[in-house]
Amino acid sequence: MITFRFAILTSITVVALAIASQLHAGLYRWVDENGKVHYSDSMPPEVALKGSDVLNKQGIRVMTITPPKSKDEQKAIIDDEHARRIEEQRNKRQIAADKSLISAYRHERDILEARDENIAIVSAAELVINGNIHRARLHLLHMSSLTDKQVSDLKKLLHRNYVSLFRYDHEREGIEEKYNGLLLRYRHIQRHGPGATTPMGDSPDSDVPFLSCHNVHLKCPDAETCGRWWKRTKQYLNENSDMPLLIETDTLLSTQMPIQREDISLSAAFEPKGANGYGEILLDLDCGDISPSGERQQTSHEGECFSQRSKGISKQFRPFVTGAY
Repeated sequence: MITFRFAILTSITVVALAIASQLHAGLYRWVDENGKVHYSDSMPPEVALKGSDVLNKQGIRVMTITPPKSKDEQKAIIDDEHARRIEEQRNKRQIAADKSLISAYRHERDILEARDENIAIVSAAELVINGNIHRARLHLLHMSSLTDKQVSDLKKLLHRNYVSLFRYDHEREGIEEKYNGLLLRYRHIQRHGPGATTPMGDSPDSDVPFLSCHNVHLKCPDAETCGRWWKRTKQYLNENSDMPLLIETDTLLSTQMPIQREDISLSAAFEPKGANGYGEILLDLDCGDISPSGERQQTSHEGECFSQRSKGISKQFRPFVTGAY
């Protein structure tokens, strides 16, 4: 056995020496910095790092000596490998998440129903808050008979309720974003299978519900913009509300409650630093009619607006205030 291994090693050594001898006896072909091709039986040291071809006696290339990779090239190779592994792990996680999504929802309508159920919970809470706002504003109809403290307390109550509407709006947005994202992913999985990359810019078309017209929510990026938008909000209320401005503070604008069926009353709240550090402005529409006793005579929800005019006021608020027509 030892003799056999020695024979193999001897053969390998002989072959290696033969190749080395052949290369040594050959020519080097290399290109200088000016692009000129050279042939020589030895390699200049400064060229050795740039690579060359080795030719045999017949001028046939028998080997190509590649230059060693630079530190930047070596780092790039390592980075590429690291990125490949990260992408591989991401793909595995995506496949697992996709399979979980498919097992949780058998049909698209299951996702839509889950979304609508969660939005309905938020809408019910918003309805309660709007009722509180409505009743507080009714009390302010008789502001002349109230004490200063009662008026101050009602203003604070109004602002607290509007802040609650800000919070519920964020919750609604989160629900819509979550389930509309699930819906997009579900459709993509059905077409392309688990793990496939979702193209950017997709949207669930008309599946996103419209917010009710009485609630328009703006987010301003900085204090200067917020101040400018709040001034334009006051201008918008004065130009579009059928009722006179009744309350004006740094964070609250409220016109008098509507009296006639066609009357529209506008209110607005300002939160200088809301969610995620953004300033926030909320427009609230309230529609008639109110009897002299303060009771609503129409059958709609408290303050709910359904007319085309109210929808137009709601729709034009954002471009008017922000200037983004």
